[in-house]
Amino acid sequence: MPERQFRVTWEIDEWADTPEQAARQAAEVMLRRAMESVFEVTEAMTGKKTTVDLDVCYEELEEK
Repeated sequence: MPERQFRVTWEIDEWADTPEQAARQAAEVMLRRAMESVFEVTEAMTGKKTTVDLDVCYEELEEK
């Protein structure tokens, strides 16, 4: 079992007529990975925030 808890946040600005439409549009983007996969990760115990760009992480793995 993992020993540390993290909160992972992904944000996007959407233009829409309703909150539901904005949520659907954001979900479509996330599922397609149409934009960079950048997340803010906060460690629960310490509050330390780290920005993680998964595109960079994937590139580093492919280079190995």
